[in-house]
Amino acid sequence: MSSSRAPWTRRDFVGLAALSLLGARVSESAAEPPPETTTLRTAHGITMCEAPQSLAEDLFRAEGFTDVRYVQTPNVDKEFATGRVDIAMRYSAPLIASVDT
Repeated sequence: MSSSRAPWTRRDFVGLAALSLLGARVSESAAEPPPETTTLRTAHGITMCEAPQSLAEDLFRAEGFTDVRYVQTPNVDKEFATGRVDIAMRYSAPLIASVDT
């Protein structure tokens, strides 16, 4: 009898994050093929809410991103809207307005 379990649960994610914080290397996931692009540019400004992105670098690499770049910027919204960064941890309403303009 086989169980039908989702490939990733929140418990799995938290467990991997804890292992990463403890210095364990996270192996690549075999559940999905690697991404088409291997570069991930993430914005870092002056707010402290971007700390999870720094901690998630091992998780990004485990998903197949081999080139994780941190773009230092005073204006995360502008850099995201112009496409200089791929991912940013921000409140979405200002970003939507920036991307729309």
